[in-house]
Amino acid sequence: MTARVALMPRHWAFDLATKHFASLTALFDVVGSTKADEIRESVLCFIIEKVFPLKAELLKPQEKMERHITDLVKKNLQGVTQVEFRTLLDFLRSLSLFGAEAPPERTQELVGIIEGHVDLDAQFIVIRIPMTEVDTMMGQFPFHPTGKISSILNECICQPFLIWVSDGGHIDRLISCVQTALPLFSKGASSSKFLIYFNKHILPVFGKIPEERKVEVLKNLAECSLYAISQDSRQLLPSVVQLKGTSYIKHMTRTNIEEMNFTYVECLLYTFHQLAHKVCRLLMPTNSLCCHRIVTGQQSDRLGENFSDNYEDFMERLSIVEDLATVMVKRSTLAMAEHNKAMATATDDEKINIRMNKQNVTTLLHTCHNILAMTKKAFDSLYDGGRTGGRGLGWRANGRRRSYH
Repeated sequence: MTARVALMPRHWAFDLATKHFASLTALFDVVGSTKADEIRESVLCFIIEKVFPLKAELLKPQEKMERHITDLVKKNLQGVTQVEFRTLLDFLRSLSLFGAEAPPERTQELVGIIEGHVDLDAQFIVIRIPMTEVDTMMGQFPFHPTGKISSILNECICQPFLIWVSDGGHIDRLISCVQTALPLFSKGASSSKFLIYFNKHILPVFGKIPEERKVEVLKNLAECSLYAISQDSRQLLPSVVQLKGTSYIKHMTRTNIEEMNFTYVECLLYTFHQLAHKVCRLLMPTNSLCCHRIVTGQQSDRLGENFSDNYEDFMERLSIVEDLATVMVKRSTLAMAEHNKAMATATDDEKINIRMNKQNVTTLLHTCHNILAMTKKAFDSLYDGGRTGGRGLGWRANGRRRSYH
C-alpha cells in the first residue's frame, strides 16, 4: 500500500493543504469513476494513508467538511473491496459527526451505508444445471467463490443437478456487512432491512447455499435476531421454524452424534428463542413453543389453527437434540480431563496442539451447555435468549467468532 502512495503526484499534498474541499472531491471522483483498478487502488490508498490521518487539520470547518467527506464516501463505494469498505466505515465512525453525542439518526445513516454496500435489493440467485450439460454450460457462469470447481463437481457427481450459486461473493459480503453493522444495532439502529432480506431471499434457498457458508449465515441471523423488533420477529419466525423442519436436524437420530453440527443447532435455537420471546411477549405471554401458532400476517389471522403435528415433530427433534448435547457434554468433559493429563508429560510442540484442542473442546462445551439451557427453557418458561449482545454464544468464546463441530 505504501509503495502505491509513493507513486502519487507530490503536488496533491499541496492541493490538500490549500483547497481541501475541491481536492477531496477530486480524489473521490477518481475512486468512483475510474475503470482502471490500479489507479483506483492507488488513489484510495493515498486517501487512507495520507488524508485520513490529517483529518483534524484538513476537515475545517469541522461540521461542513465532515459532512462533505461523508457524502463523498457514500457516493464512491462502487468497486471497493470489503477490507477497503470497512476501513472507510471505521473512518466515518471516528468523525465527530457520528460520535458518542451524535443523534440516533446518524447511527442509522451508517447502517444505511452498509445496507447500500451489501445491496439488499439484490435477489440471491441459484442456478440448477443438469449434470449432463455441465461441461458445455460451465463457461457461461461465474466461478464459485472458492475457485474449487473440481471439488464441487465431485460432491455433485451422483446428483442429477449441479446447484450453482451465481453470486457467491454476495453471501460473503452479506456476512461481513452484518458483522460490521452489529455494533450499530446495539446502539439502537434498525436491523429490519437485513432481517427482511434474510427472510425473503436467503432462508427460502438456504439448502442451496454452499455448505461452508451455511453456519456463518446462521450465526449472522442469530446475532441479528437479538435486535429484531416484534413486527420483524413475527415475519421471520415461521421461516425459522420451517428451516428447522427442512434442515438435517429433521433426520437426526440419537445414534448419529458424529454428524451433528452443534453450532448449527445453537444458531437455530437461539434465533427461535429471540424471535419467539418478542412475538409471545406481544401476543401470548406463555412459553416459546406457543409461537408455533403464530404465522405471518395480521395479529388475528390463522391464530388458533391446529398445529399439533408441527408441535409434536418439533418436540421430538428438540428431545433428540437435548439427548445428543448431553452425551457430547459428557464426552467433552472426559476429553478435557485427558488433555489436562497429557499436558503434564507433553513436549513444547505437543503442548501447542493440546492447547488448541482444549480451546476447541471448551467452545464445544459452551455451545452444548447453551443448547441444553435453551431446550430446557423451551419446555417450560419463556426464554429471552440471554440478552448479552451475543457474547454468551459458543462461537463468541473469548470475544472472537469461532465455528466448531
